[in-house]
Amino acid sequence: MGGEPVILADAGHYVAGLGFIMGDRFLVSASADRHFRIWDLDAKRQLRGIAKHNEGGQPLTVSPTGQQVLSNGAYGQFLLWDFSRTRESSNG
Repeated sequence: MGGEPVILADAGHYVAGLGFIMGDRFLVSASADRHFRIWDLDAKRQLRGIAKHNEGGQPLTVSPTGQQVLSNGAYGQFLLWDFSRTRESSNG
């Protein structure tokens, strides 16, 4: 391992989960403000933010392929995110 750390700002929200998706260039974060954020680690910026869960602070699990993410929120809500058809330039 080596190199400089990458600092990503999540507006001061508690981050409940992190995972690499679609290889090691992109990171998904789940935070207490109910948002999932997709980060481009090479560009050191957020690509998109998605608010879906009713309550914040949801953990997440990334599939071994890095193309699906399972998140769970309050009240037993589970969401499956499929990034296998997501293009880098997608805006939602």
